[in-house]
Amino acid sequence: MPDTKLADLTAIVTPSDDDLIYLTNPGGSPVDTKMTLAQLRSFLGTWISVSLGGSRAASLPLAAATYDLVNAEPAFTVPTLSAAMLATARIIADCRSADASVSITPRLINVSSLAVAGTGAACTATADDYTGTNQHQTVAVTVVSGQTYKAQAIVSAGVHATFCTVRLEIG
Repeated sequence: MPDTKLADLTAIVTPSDDDLIYLTNPGGSPVDTKMTLAQLRSFLGTWISVSLGGSRAASLPLAAATYDLVNAEPAFTVPTLSAAMLATARIIADCRSADASVSITPRLINVSSLAVAGTGAACTATADDYTGTNQHQTVAVTVVSGQTYKAQAIVSAGVHATFCTVRLEIG
């Protein structure tokens, strides 16, 4: 293989975490090195992080219902990703109720099929700094490449203000 150009090697269509990546350090005396895709992912951290909506300042409507949490973009379509990356999907939710008698539950919905991709725990905590039980949640979710998702908040009663934000992370 010493006579093979890097550009002439076959590209991998579906990479796995144990695949090797060729690196060279061109500074000073060039040094050739390698790393696995898993090592590169660990170094880069989360590949996709998108806010799906909600607010810590503006309350959801004062009614018991399920609310779509929207920002400028009402939903997010998952790009084509490897199964290993999709397996790491999660939502990060921050929830707060103005009164402990009202619960708020975050969840992720597949807009195409209306299937629930993941549901957090009900939160009745009222701490303004979001340190109460279930106020800051990380929930594993199941997402599919090419499908569109939106965040929702389920409010148990509509007599007190409730707040919820949801972010989707993949990678």
